[in-house]
Amino acid sequence: MVKVDKMNILVLAYTKMNLGDDLFLDILFKRYPKIDFSIQMDKKYSKAFKSHKNLTILNGKNKKDWNITAFDGVVYIAGSIFMQPANYDGKTNPNFKRWKKIALKYKKFKKPFFHISCNFGPYSNDNYYKQAKRYLKICTDVCFRDKYSTKLFEKLNSVRYAPDAALSHSYPKFRKIKNSVGISIIEPSIRWYITQDKKEDYYNFLKNNILYLIDEGMTIYLFSYCEAEKDTIAQKELLKIIPKEYHSKIHLPNYEGNLEAYLKKYGEMEYALCGRFHSMILSLIFEHKYFVTAYSDKTTNVMNDFKIKNQFVKYEEISPEEIIPLSNYKKINSIKKMFLKYNAKKQFKAFDRWLLKNKKNKQMENK
Repeated sequence: MVKVDKMNILVLAYTKMNLGDDLFLDILFKRYPKIDFSIQMDKKYSKAFKSHKNLTILNGKNKKDWNITAFDGVVYIAGSIFMQPANYDGKTNPNFKRWKKIALKYKKFKKPFFHISCNFGPYSNDNYYKQAKRYLKICTDVCFRDKYSTKLFEKLNSVRYAPDAALSHSYPKFRKIKNSVGISIIEPSIRWYITQDKKEDYYNFLKNNILYLIDEGMTIYLFSYCEAEKDTIAQKELLKIIPKEYHSKIHLPNYEGNLEAYLKKYGEMEYALCGRFHSMILSLIFEHKYFVTAYSDKTTNVMNDFKIKNQFVKYEEISPEEIIPLSNYKKINSIKKMFLKYNAKKQFKAFDRWLLKNKKNKQMENK
């Protein structure tokens, strides 16, 4: 934790009550309790942050809220923000245009713009990559959470790598619910970059594995991480194809901004079949016996970075008949977990350096 005089930081993030992104924000606000953070967010999505006294929810309609003189810098903390849009035509991407405008404004006033815990892609258009490169060059620091993204921009001085920021935090240890399996799911239809003709295979794969697990004496917890991304619809679609006699052994924990309680419930799992990216990260943290269904290269890239092998199946390679035996669910090595936690703190390294430098400058001014 870095102690500094009162500062005001504008935060950019994905703010639609997604567990992984809310976790990022919770970690950020707790790590720097003496900093005043401001973020634009619909109040219906702000439940997870009610206890944070150092947070102001901005009214996006009021331009005064975005006045550059009100903030000392910007932190953009989010994971999959650099995905090529489904309708991208090779022309200027509106996100890059908007972010570049903000970053250039702050640079003009010698104020920093940080990206924390992001990844790049998927992308298929080289012009999209070039536009991203021009934008990232302006930023003060960009810390990717995977080596693949870092390598794409390795010639930029602003770019570096550290493991996902969620790994940096200290979490309570929860007593495991015996014979429990936490399954986090996705709804494939909202993701243009995954093969939609495999959607039926994906649901049948989950169905057959759930039936197998229940027949093995397990209780299933079907986790929805983000209602806005149709996880709850995926729950319903899956239940439709599971025989009703199995439903009594299936629970449906839905994330509704109840961050601590939801993390506790997920932490209590003994086994985990991870679909969501951060379900995999959290399963490492909570020392689950886990297996991963990877719907994106962002997941397999990170697992390769961590040298975790033979514990995942790619979405496009899923066979509906494939059963993952319980013996294939493995815990992370405790030494590897400690190593990842130590290195994940480096996501905040550039921000910490800037805070300390800023503090020293203020101390000099006050002498």
